[in-house]
Formats: sequence, structure tokens, C-alpha cells
Amino acid sequence: MSKPSWVKELAGKRIKKLFNEAEEQFPEHPERSRRYIEIAHKISEKYNIPISKDLKRKFCPNCYSYWVPGETVKVRIDSENSRVIYICNECGGERTYGYSEEKLGKNNQ
Repeated sequence: MSKPSWVKELAGKRIKKLFNEAEEQFPEHPERSRRYIEIAHKISEKYNIPISKDLKRKFCPNCYSYWVPGETVKVRIDSENSRVIYICNECGGERTYGYSEEKLGKNNQ
């Protein structure tokens, strides 16, 4: 049985709110940030709502750690294979995303 559209809309708003709270709370309470992301992920699964692409890149899919470059995640650029590699400092998990030179603005100069 499918959930009503208003329930899915409310769940989507709650997911965004939890990510905003995770970002705000990270400097003083990183453990809260992790918990907020974990809750957002559970909401996403329960109501079958995908987490948007931009929000997915803000946390570790293994340990739900909120990613702040230089603090909780290492960011490496593999220009040979046109990809960006995120390495979680908490669990060591890796996440790889592709990129194109045009999006980085190198060909526009």
C-alpha cells in the first residue's frame, strides 16, 4: 500500500531539516550530526523517499558521519580517471564520484 502524497512530502521536508540541523550542530556536537543523518536515512527508507544527490554527498554511507572536508573526510581528485574520491576519516570507507572537466571550468578559460 502506497503512502499518501502529503506523508511523503512531510517526510521529505523532515529529511532536509535533519540535514540542516546536522550542519549547524557539527562544530559543537559532531555526535548529534551523525544521529541526525542516521534518522534522516531511516525516514528515507521507511517512506521510500530517495535522498537527493547533493545531500548524499554530505555523509558517509557506512557510518553516517557528517562530512566536512579536512575534518571528517579526505577529498582526493583522480584526474587520470576523472573522479573525486571521498575517504571517511571515521570508518575508512570510500565513495567515488565522477566529474567532467567542463563542470570544473578548466575548459572555459
